[in-house]
Amino acid sequence: MVIIKQKWVSLGLAGAVLVLAGIFTVVTSANKPEPLIIKPAVDDSSEPTELVVDVSGAVEKPGVYRLAGGSRINDVLIAAGGLSAKADRDWCNQHLNLAQKLIDGVKIYIPEKGEALSVNPESALININTATAGELDTLAGVGPATAAKIIQARPYTTVAELLSKKVLTAKVYEAIKNKISVY
Repeated sequence: MVIIKQKWVSLGLAGAVLVLAGIFTVVTSANKPEPLIIKPAVDDSSEPTELVVDVSGAVEKPGVYRLAGGSRINDVLIAAGGLSAKADRDWCNQHLNLAQKLIDGVKIYIPEKGEALSVNPESALININTATAGELDTLAGVGPATAAKIIQARPYTTVAELLSKKVLTAKVYEAIKNKISVY
């Protein structure tokens, strides 16, 4: 009978150990951090795969060029054979940002030295894609900080993107929308 009691005690102890081991496993597994799963980034940008750009004026080979999406002004000028000897390089240095991304359907005109650019209502507008901070600062309600925000959020396909990208308030946008362009 003593042996039978020892078996029951041993079985009881073994069962208690198993129950405790199970509780320990459940408690410790609940405190483990979940594995970090890194998913590949998905490019959801709406950048076109191909751009068509019209280049004219003082370039070696004026024409319409097809370039890969994401191309820069420098890329289209290279495609056009570069600036001609007649190009107004000072104007280019002041007004062209060679690193700026191109916009599909844009026209780039390079003036010749001494060429008086005709001023019409369309060309008198400030191009928010190419304007300097100083030029943007001349607009009502746009100071140095806002000019920097406009430049940082480039490129724009429409002037209304100043609102959708939350660069300008509606009040400032209404005050300047007829004085700006994207081309």
